[in-house]
Amino acid sequence: MAWVRLDDKFPQHPKVAGLSHAGFRRFIVLLCWCNQYETDGVIAPAEAKPRPGEVRELVAAGLLEIGEGGASGGRSVADPR
Repeated sequence: MAWVRLDDKFPQHPKVAGLSHAGFRRFIVLLCWCNQYETDGVIAPAEAKPRPGEVRELVAAGLLEIGEGGASGGRSVADPR
């Protein structure tokens, strides 16, 4: 069993603090999904498509990156620094 580790100050991070409840929840779900399937932060298109508004919010916050195509559909968890 794998674990997702979050700093106890994670909710106050400037990129996270302004998220909606749905956006915050979606980011945690995506982190868990990446960890469960050991994707090194690469997100499968099927994981992002069901909630495009939340994905746009996470991209705008700098928490997700959308690249050029590829097997992942170009989505990956951004370095939150």
